[in-house]
Amino acid sequence: MVEALENRIRMLREESERQKRFVAAFTRELKTPMTAILGYAGLLRSATIPSRFSAPGMTGKSASAWMTTEKESHRKNFPESRNRFTG
Repeated sequence: MVEALENRIRMLREESERQKRFVAAFTRELKTPMTAILGYAGLLRSATIPSRFSAPGMTGKSASAWMTTEKESHRKNFPESRNRFTG
């Protein structure tokens, strides 16, 4: 009986270690793309849109201001739709 308990404890410890390794690997896999996404999001928030990409009257405005204008325009033209933009 003692041997069975010791085997069960050993198996549980091994399973716990496998789970810890999985979570660590999974976390690393998520951090890599999230770092890039957060970096680009920060760039978009602080960047100025070049005139060749901006709508009339938007030259020199931040990407954040441009997105706000896009959201407002979309809501006005498609009031029933809320899927394209969040917020």
